[in-house]
Amino acid sequence: MPLLTEVSPFELCRFGGDEFVLSAAMANRSLSWFEGLGKAIIEAVDSEMEINGRRHEVGVSVGITTSTPDSTLDTLLLEADSSLLLAKRERGTAVVYNRDISRTGELVHALPTAFANGEICAHIQPVIDIHAGAVLHVEALARWNLPSGEKVNPDMFIPLVESYGLAERLTTTVLGCVQKVINDPATPPAVRVWVNVSPRELDVANFAERFVSMLQQLDVPPIRIGLEITETAAVRDPERLAIELRRLREVGIGVAIDDFGSGYSTLGHLRFLPVDVVKLDRSLISHIDTDTANQHLVIGIVGLLGELGMDIVAEGVERFEEQEWLVEHGVDRVQGFLFDQPMAPRDISWEHRRITRREPVRL
Repeated sequence: MPLLTEVSPFELCRFGGDEFVLSAAMANRSLSWFEGLGKAIIEAVDSEMEINGRRHEVGVSVGITTSTPDSTLDTLLLEADSSLLLAKRERGTAVVYNRDISRTGELVHALPTAFANGEICAHIQPVIDIHAGAVLHVEALARWNLPSGEKVNPDMFIPLVESYGLAERLTTTVLGCVQKVINDPATPPAVRVWVNVSPRELDVANFAERFVSMLQQLDVPPIRIGLEITETAAVRDPERLAIELRRLREVGIGVAIDDFGSGYSTLGHLRFLPVDVVKLDRSLISHIDTDTANQHLVIGIVGLLGELGMDIVAEGVERFEEQEWLVEHGVDRVQGFLFDQPMAPRDISWEHRRITRREPVRL
């Protein structure tokens, strides 16, 4: 690649995990030149290789930054990593750092302090049994409130947490909040609290053992906890995942597939994965009362999961018409703004009335 020959001399080192840093002195280069360099690196690395008789694709994402008179090594690494994080959202792309990305760098820098100062906590959102009109379980959702009062969108900070190896720290923090919910005398003893874990956590050896150890340290009974894993995680290595999930269920921890139907296909794997609950993604539920394509899909999923003995929860229910259609077709466990937003544990009401057509949607 012609552009790569222009990057000389340079230094290349492994930064950690699957990340590498290339540094070089290149003056008077345009933004488009650096974008072209990133694409050239991607093309040079993109290939297939064979390991133990199996073909594997090799790809790369590239984050680039350039120095200013005030730059330090730490700021350059932070800027490059911020660019890389954005590039990883769409595999095989290159992103050049600019001041618009600086917010990501600021949040990364603030994360350790946020954990230490308790800025990151968990809000809970109920899962409602429509027929009983009551809370069945609750889901714990990570939230970050800055000292200034600003609330950081979870879609922004959770990928940062995962990218910087802090996923287990986040889970421990959320479980600390969950402990208070479970120990609150007002919390019904039959309520289970569901906690999300990232695919990166599941990739760690002996994940189940480590998770149970977390619960023991916090004195949280496993029977009061459920684990939500994304559909993405379920398709990555289903055989190994099944082993870990069985270990969790052996001690009483529930298992749910979250965001089901959001773009991957795990129906074939569900027969072999030890799963208690499948949560239908909002993309399937939105306006399902009029979306005939999704209606046929959900009816099929409900029938299959019923045969497998799995419970179903519909996520993101925001309209009475959606609730009405779901109940009509056998889905009576729901979660969404029609009932409650995620809230601080102290604000939850365990007594829920049924939602009728005449009642306003609480957004």
